[in-house]
Formats: sequence, structure tokens, C-alpha cells
Amino acid sequence: MGNFLQVFYTIFSAILFALALPNELLQFGSPICGVCALIPFYMALSRARSYGRAMRLMMLQTLTVHLLSSFWLGFFKDAAALTLGASAVGTALLSALFGGLLFVPWAAATRCIPCDIAQYAAHIPFRILWFPTAYVIWEWVKSSGFLGYPWGTLSTTAFAWRPVMQIADITGTYGVTFLFALFAACVGEWLCSAQWRRSAHGAARLSERYWQTVTLALILWTGALLYGLWQYTTVRTPEKYVNAVLVQQNFDPWRSRNDEPTILLSERLSREHIADFTDSGESTDVVVWSEVVLTHPFPDAEWYYRTNPPARPLIPFIAETGVPFIIGGSYTVDAELYRFQNTAFFFTGDGVLHNRYGKIHLVPFAEALPGMEIEAVRNFILDHFGFTGWYPGTSYTRFYATARTHPGQPQPDTMVSIAVPICYDDAFPSVIRPFAQLGTELFINMSDDSWSRLASAEYQHFVVAAYRAIETRTTLVRSTNAGYSVVLDPTARILADMPLFSSTAAAFRIPVYAGEQTAYVWFGNWLPALCTAIAAVVCLYFIVKQKRRR
Repeated sequence: MGNFLQVFYTIFSAILFALALPNELLQFGSPICGVCALIPFYMALSRARSYGRAMRLMMLQTLTVHLLSSFWLGFFKDAAALTLGASAVGTALLSALFGGLLFVPWAAATRCIPCDIAQYAAHIPFRILWFPTAYVIWEWVKSSGFLGYPWGTLSTTAFAWRPVMQIADITGTYGVTFLFALFAACVGEWLCSAQWRRSAHGAARLSERYWQTVTLALILWTGALLYGLWQYTTVRTPEKYVNAVLVQQNFDPWRSRNDEPTILLSERLSREHIADFTDSGESTDVVVWSEVVLTHPFPDAEWYYRTNPPARPLIPFIAETGVPFIIGGSYTVDAELYRFQNTAFFFTGDGVLHNRYGKIHLVPFAEALPGMEIEAVRNFILDHFGFTGWYPGTSYTRFYATARTHPGQPQPDTMVSIAVPICYDDAFPSVIRPFAQLGTELFINMSDDSWSRLASAEYQHFVVAAYRAIETRTTLVRSTNAGYSVVLDPTARILADMPLFSSTAAAFRIPVYAGEQTAYVWFGNWLPALCTAIAAVVCLYFIVKQKRRR
């Protein structure tokens, strides 16, 4: 395979991958494109001829996927160069290492050109099983830590195949990644081996090795599908219900620092939909606004909002409704050092600020800016960008609201524990798992992706977050500024939603199910850890073998 064809296959793979993700053409993406996306890349990699070539192909594939699927990062105002440019370059450079890792089986087979069919056939199981193993490690590294970016992953192409996603309560998202990459490796190997079928003897030996591996792949896929269908079709009876009003303001957070119009709009929408429950003879348990609606930082702002907006002050309004509110805003940790937290505030029905949660996982180089502890760096960023980022939260604070044990029950009679991860938080199991381990009964995420301007950005965030419902088998609610506001059950089935980019609200009766401590909640990312251990042993074996040859 010539260099031009390798590049063509790599770019074709990236285009399929981008189409598989939620995009402007396909709302939730295409799982069919997802399982096929890596087939051309596997074929290109199989004839890379050197580690350097494999690394460059991996960089090209990753960079193209990122630019085609996450181009909306360029709308992030003054930080666009960092959010899109730095993330694209950084992701591509990191992926180069894993291009080399993916190439190991071909390098082991005498620099990817086998001397005979027997040797080629002998390496078939290794090549096919190594590919998903290494790819799982890549997506794990890509999606973890301070620089983690779990967008553009193979698992997020599977949302339209909900039963396949259900194994996430055991393996996390990486079980889906493994299955999809395994399928691509099986098909890619079959296409690559076509040139060896001219010899009947060689074809027989190749076929035996190949079909043994394909049989294993079919067993894994069948087991995952049967488990997924069982979980997805199992009837789950809610233990409790929460009558919630979700408010989607659809305001531009960068247009003005004056939050009065947004507050007045949110108050109107809240009052209208609280009345929906009242008209049916029920009470409202909680009202949820989105991320950073309140621009004046607490705790000082508590006095400000007692008299503002002048037309209808916020805190007296909450007390007038008699309903608890969860509202996004900011909290001053240290004013002198410009340390502010992106915060969810819990107001009781009498308007008292009862509790708060500070966002734990911040967006790197947009919300979390390295070097902010240095005064000169802080002053430079403040002078040139007018924003110093956020200070991360450190505690897994939960809120408690009233609930009811039967739908339509006039008065609440029990309590429900609520975790309120903020925006980027819901993309990371490292944030959600500790909440689940504490016994959280309901997740309500508040987000503001309105700056992205595109439906694909909203739906991509949603499908990343949807896995948290499955991993923890807990109802997940997303209350956003512009979308996608939605209620998911523990299988990620959509129970209710609201249209994107519209000022609206809705009254939802949210089901709360019996808590499940899933295997994933207990053991976390055991699958990528196992893949890493296997890869380390294999690589060590080849290193030792090469030294002995020398």
C-alpha cells in the first residue's frame, strides 16, 4: 500500500468517525459509522512499515476527527485559540504515542511484511486482539486527568444503540470502545489478508486462525448484547418521584454582565410551571435553573439579591413561591487572589441559602488556567482577557429535597439526595462515581454550552454524560441554558426533553429508583487498567526478546 493510499484511508476513517459522532446532520450520530470508522485506519496501519509512519497516521486521524467534530470550540470567545487550537494540537501529539503502541503487532512480524503465510497467519489473533486493547488505553488516557477530553471517543458513537451501551455499568464506556474496535479489527484484518488467499494451503491456515478469533469476537458481542437487552428491557419501578421545574433561559452569558433580564425571565418561567403542578393538585419539590445564571458572587451577593432585580427581587421571590431552588452562580473563595468557584446554590423554600457545591473538574485553559497562583501571570491574564478562570471545588456536597412515594400524591412524604455536577463535571466518572458511592439518588446536571451555537455541541455533551446514568444506574437530569435539557432513566432512555436554543421551561415528574452499587461504581476503570497491564507485559516481552537477539 503506497503512502498516498495510507493517508487516504486514514482521512476516510476520520470522516466516518466524525459522522458517527453527534453532528449537524445526525442528531445522535451513527453507530454503524462508529463500528466501521476504524476499519480503514486498521488497513492503513497494517502497512505503515515503521513506528514513525504509524505515529504520523495516528496524529492525522486524531487531528482530523477533532477538527471535524469539535470545531465548535472555536466559538469560545477570546479563548478559542486555546480551546480549539491547543486541544487539537495537544490531542494529536498525545495520540502519536498510541500510534506507536497500535503498531506493535506489525513491528513484531518482521517490520509488517511477513516472510511467509504461516508467519502472517500466526500473528492474526495477536493483531486483532491487540488493536482494541491498545485503543482502549488511548481513549482512557485521552479522557482522564486535568487535560482529559472525553469528546470524540468511539463509545460516544453508540447512543442510538442503547442496548450496546448497557455494559457500561460493568466496564464503563471502555467496554463499548473495545467491542467497536474489535469489530473494526476483525473486518480490517479480513480485508488486509485478501492478498494471501491466492494459495489454497495458505488460505486454509489463515482462515483457521482468523475464524477462531472472529468466533471469540462474536461471543463477546453476543454476551454484551444479551446483557444489554436484559438491562434495557427490565422494568424498573421508581421508589420515589420528584416534581421538578427545569428552566432553560437561553441567554448569552457573554453579551452582558447584567443578570437582571435573565433572572426576571427565569422567575416568570418558574412561576408559570410551578402553577402546572398546583393546577393538578400537587406541589413542586424543586426548581432548577442552569449554570452561572447569577453573576454577582456570593456570599456578599446574598444581600444584593434581597433587593434585586428591583422589579422582582430574587430571594423574596423564592420565599414567595415556597419552593426550593437550585441556581448556578459564583462564590468568592478568596477575593484578593481572584479565586471564584463555579457554584450550584441550594435555596430553601423560605429563600435561605442553605448549601452550595463548587464545580470540581474545570475545563483546562478556559476555566482552569495554570500559573494563576503567580501574581504576574494572574495580572497579565486579567488585563488581557478580563477573566482569571475558576477555582475548583473540593467536596462532594449533596442537596436534599422532598419527594413523594406515589405519582400524583398531593403532599411530599420523603427525602431524596441530589448531586448537582456542573457542566464539564458530568463528562467524568472520576467526579460522578464518588457521588454514587455516597448513595446519591438523583443527578441533576446544570450546564451552559450556549456559546457553542451549534446543536452538535449540545448533543455531543449529552451523549458523553448519558453514560453516567448507566454506570451508576441512577436517574440523570440535565438542566441547561440552551440545551440539551433532558431526563434520563438508569438505562439512558429519554423520558422527557426540551428543544434546543429556546427560552422555555417544563414541569417534570422525575422518577427516582432504588440505588444500585454497580460493578463500575465499585471497581471503576478496571478494564483500561487491565488493558494497560497486558500491554505493558507484552511490550516488555518484545523488548527483552529483541535484546536477546542482539
